[in-house]
Order: sequence, then structure tokens, then C-alpha cells
Amino acid sequence: MQQSQAITRPAARILPNVVETSVKIEASGLIRPVGKHNPWASWLKAHPWVRRTIITFGFVLSVLLGVQVVVLLLAWKHVEVWVSFMRDFVTSPAMAGMAALIAAIIGARSLKRQLDQTKRQADHTQAEAVHARAMDAEASWWEKFEWVTDRILPKDPKQEKLAKPLAIGLLTSLLNMATAEFQRGAVDGVIEHYLAPENDEGQQKPGPSSKDYDAELRALRSLVDARKNSAAGSSAAEGALRASMYEQSAFDALQSVWQLGNELQFLPRLRVGERHFIPDAILNLDGRRMILEFKAWTKFQHSGADRVLDMFSRALPVVDADRIILITSAPIPPEYAPGGFRANRFENLLLVHWLPEDGSAALEDGIRRALSWSDNAK
Repeated sequence: MQQSQAITRPAARILPNVVETSVKIEASGLIRPVGKHNPWASWLKAHPWVRRTIITFGFVLSVLLGVQVVVLLLAWKHVEVWVSFMRDFVTSPAMAGMAALIAAIIGARSLKRQLDQTKRQADHTQAEAVHARAMDAEASWWEKFEWVTDRILPKDPKQEKLAKPLAIGLLTSLLNMATAEFQRGAVDGVIEHYLAPENDEGQQKPGPSSKDYDAELRALRSLVDARKNSAAGSSAAEGALRASMYEQSAFDALQSVWQLGNELQFLPRLRVGERHFIPDAILNLDGRRMILEFKAWTKFQHSGADRVLDMFSRALPVVDADRIILITSAPIPPEYAPGGFRANRFENLLLVHWLPEDGSAALEDGIRRALSWSDNAK
């Protein structure tokens, strides 16, 4: 229990119960060494009166057999003959050999008992050492867990966070070092919260094709691979990897059509009052400016579209833009399509369905058609 006191706050509520339970199980004798199991020996051990009866019966039977042998020998030869034989045998070299054999047998049995006792003590000491190492490793894991979570999800908003590739790498290491399913579940809970899309709002992202961007993609791929061995089931890592790869494909497609700098700007940091907004891109097209946002959705999210509109509509005047174009991998539902009631209600939000395999020409065509429909609808 002294080791459990060194465990930090996330583990303090869990490990004492684990230690107490393991001690009770060991004391109860439910954990037995793995080896050959003899059901008769177990049954006799559980019924000591049967064992004592068998030993007593064997002793009595041995005495009776010994008496019978003596009687038969006396009936075969006269007593004086046996006395003379025993006197000659005791003084013969055979007696010395027999005595040496008996002494060797007694010594061997004594040595075997000592070796068995030493082995039992060594096994017990080794088991205690293994248990102590396991407890130390578990306590150390929880200390690392708290250190990582305090730096990627700090309680103080002024505290500087770890770089995202480093944070994801540390979470992957924790997941690989976890020895229990509840540890993996704890890491998955942190991953779910840390990689949630809303936590990226207002946070500066690395530029496309930059070293930091590539490092983040590699870290996400390693995290997804590590999660394949976890049964906890958080999908945040897969979603973040899918979103990053989709954004990279959209960045590449845009750069192949429009010139970076004058026509296209990636990840600008916009300030509106006390809040910061970082859209994925700003596009200047035919004298008009528009905010572009990419969403790698497998299914269209109505609340996500409303949140994008609500968040970036306040940033439109800052960059002198008049449209928000949401480019998504999910099919667009009818109510958001041109003429749908949501499309008419949120006229500043235009939706473009695009997949990376469609190519850059399809993305350009989708953006131009969305703008043309918006202009004709006015």
C-alpha cells in the first residue's frame, strides 16, 4: 500500500482497490502455480482424516507382514542358526556397505527437503519481486499519464500546450505502454477530447506540406495503428487523420488551380473582438473574396454546418469577404442544395461536395457553380 501512495491523482482512485483485491486473492489461495494437477492429491489434501486413516492402515499392515516374516524364518531354521548368521553378518563388509547406503539415502532425502524449501522460498521471493515491479510500473505509467494530460489539456488557459505532433506521439507511447484495458480506456478518453474538432477552433495549424504538417500526419498514423490493439473504441484518432489527409488533398488541389499569395491564402489568423478565427483558406476569385473551410465528414453534419456558418460569418467583414464555402466529402442533403430551405435561409454559406479522387478541376468547377447559383438566386 505504500507504493500506491506514490500514485498520482488519476491513479489514486483506482490502484488502491487493485492492490487490496490482489492481496485478498493471493491470501485466499485462489491463485495456484501452473503445473501438473493431480485430482487425487487435491482430494486427499482436502480430507485429512482419510489421509491419516490410510497412513495408520499402512503402518499396521507393515507390522503384521514383518511379524509373519519373522515367524516363517524361525520355523525354517533354528534360532541359534539365525543368531550365528546375524553375528557374522554384522561384522562383515556387507553390513558396512548397507550402513553407508542407508546413510546416503537419509542424506539424500534431507538434501532434497532443503532444496525444495530453498526453491519454494526463491519462488516466493521472485513472485513478490514481480508483483512489486508490476506495481511500480503501473504507478510510473499513471505519473506519465498525468504529466502528459496536464500539458496537452492544461487547466490554466495561459499555460502553453505541447506541440500537436509531440502530444500525439506521447499519447501513442502511453497507449503502447498500457498493460490494462482501463488504462487504454483512459488514454482513449483523453484522445477523444484532445482531437475533438471544436478544440482546434482558434488554434494555429501548421501550413500544408510543411514539416510540422507532415510530422502531425505521421504521428496520427502511428496513433491509429496503436489503437488497433485497443478495445476501448474511440474514433477521434481516425477522424483526425481522415480530416488532415482531406485538408492536405484540398490544399494541393487549390494550389494547382490558383496562385498562392495573391489569389489564395492558407490558414490566416483572423481576430474578431477577443476571439481568433483560423479558416482553412481565403480565395480571391473574380474580384471577390471568400472563406473556405474543409470538412472530411463521412456523413453530412447539420450542426457542423451551422457551427461553421455561425463562427465565420462574424469574420466576413474582417477580410472583406461575402461568402463562406464549406467543402465537404459527405454528400449534400437536399435542404442544403441550391433551392433548399436551408440554402435559402443561410445565403452566406455555400456547400461543395468534393472527393480527392475527383481532382482539382472538379473542385474548381464546384466552387464556380456554387458562386454562380448564389449570384443568380439574389
